[in-house]
Amino acid sequence: MNGGTGFIPLVFAGVVVLLAIAVVGRLLDLRRRREDEALGLQSRVSDALMLEPGLSGLPVTANMHVPLWPRKPPTLEIVGRVPTPDQHELAARVAMRTLAERAEQVVVEDKVWVDPVMREHAA
Repeated sequence: MNGGTGFIPLVFAGVVVLLAIAVVGRLLDLRRRREDEALGLQSRVSDALMLEPGLSGLPVTANMHVPLWPRKPPTLEIVGRVPTPDQHELAARVAMRTLAERAEQVVVEDKVWVDPVMREHAA
């Protein structure tokens, strides 16, 4: 009779392990989907920055960061150098316009800086 009592905890432990594996798998799948979506947004913003006539040839890029915690929104960094304040403002406008339908779900960090030396070298 004693052999039967060890069976129930073993089955319970097996069920707990299977549930833990299922939960971890689901979390990893959700993270992968969030990263895929963020990469798509990064690509759209990068393309828009590259195709904008006022920014062509300037080193302005977009980088998307997805936090580990799923309730925190992804962060889009606009990074680079431009010769004039107008081009700095243009880069921010292009990014916000591209993210218009998702602006409330993406945090935008503007890390573009105006480098007057670029203007001198272009002249």
